[in-house]
Amino acid sequence: MRSFRDTKGRQWKISITVGILDDICDELGDDLFNDPTSISLHPRDHVAMLWLAIADQAEKQGVEPRDFGRSLDGPTLKAAMDEFMGALSDFFSALLPGRGEALTQTWAAAKALNQIEKTILDIVSGKESIGSQELQELILGLSPFGNLESLHMEEIQSLKERVEQLGGKELTIDEVQSLFHSLDEQSTPS
Repeated sequence: MRSFRDTKGRQWKISITVGILDDICDELGDDLFNDPTSISLHPRDHVAMLWLAIADQAEKQGVEPRDFGRSLDGPTLKAAMDEFMGALSDFFSALLPGRGEALTQTWAAAKALNQIEKTILDIVSGKESIGSQELQELILGLSPFGNLESLHMEEIQSLKERVEQLGGKELTIDEVQSLFHSLDEQSTPS
């Protein structure tokens, strides 16, 4: 069974059941039974999903939803969601192995896109430098997730073409964020 600790040191066990998945679908409006990769990537939704997964435990400990949410800082929420997504993948892998694998790959791709965006922002801000070929490879996502079928290659190709059109032009932070958010929105579940 997967688990995580919040910032108050409380350990929460995550086990995805049909009932918990029903609650998540009802609460967030995502039909995860038909398409588990349609899971929301919004941090508020992450907290809501985690709460639904641990609500019975929290009730026994007298923990309210607001207190639970306040015990999740950025690193803790990231670690908790890694465990949650692992539990969700385990659930689907037992029933429909292909969907479980697709979910694992989608989560890996979402995390990789976040890392790529951070790297690009570091480049734009001057914290890191990179050559144009390396930039194109980064944008194409050749490492670490370029071979995942869950990404739409036409969006990646479109992004690559936009970057090539810029030539040697210096990008502003807003331009980089816009490029990567457009890829993120088109290539990952909403």
